[in-house]
Amino acid sequence: MDPAGRGGGYLSGTGPRRPAGGPETAAELAGLRQQLARVGNNVNQLARAAHRGADVDVAALEEARGVLGRIADAAEAIETGGQS
Repeated sequence: MDPAGRGGGYLSGTGPRRPAGGPETAAELAGLRQQLARVGNNVNQLARAAHRGADVDVAALEEARGVLGRIADAAEAIETGGQS
């Protein structure tokens, strides 16, 4: 299962794949990496708060899960050239 709670997909640990494309693809992937880094930072903050015994914002976790799913979908679309 991938981080977004779905089976398989780009982030499922199947290993790196080389997407076809040029500079546009590289720019799209850079944007996805930036989004992923932001989500990771938010999840780390929530984890630190939970380890301190603070209440964890469940809505923030659900939002992070949704963003991860959209990032995975976008990465897969880049990889496949938009074909399902």
